[in-house]
Amino acid sequence: MSNEQKEGRDRVVLFDGVCGMCNASVDFILSRDRQKKFLFSPLQGEFAKTQVPHECADLNTIIYWRNGNVLRRSSAVLRILVDLGGVWVVFWPFLLVPAFLRDMFYRIIANSRHLISKKRAACRIPSPEEKERFLD
Repeated sequence: MSNEQKEGRDRVVLFDGVCGMCNASVDFILSRDRQKKFLFSPLQGEFAKTQVPHECADLNTIIYWRNGNVLRRSSAVLRILVDLGGVWVVFWPFLLVPAFLRDMFYRIIANSRHLISKKRAACRIPSPEEKERFLD
């Protein structure tokens, strides 16, 4: 990763580092982000504590730090998919649905995520190949 990309931190996905479903989402993005647009940081990490300290308490929320703007829940998920490009841009019309409606479904899944996938004992440790994509 270039110093410019790390300093710019234009697109950072903040996720619950001990959630199995959240880590699977990070794996999904990593495997499709061929241009390496996205950086990652757990909500339990330093980047989250300094940039969005009031958001760190709610581990049921994915946050997408996009060019300094903070997107939460379904807005974050949809914008990440659209920013991945390719076939994933088909999800952009869902951004026209009011966030409060989209977020009802998001919250149902977020509140059930530990039933759907196992909780980890510790935050994700990136592989050597992934390490440059993680802020902390």
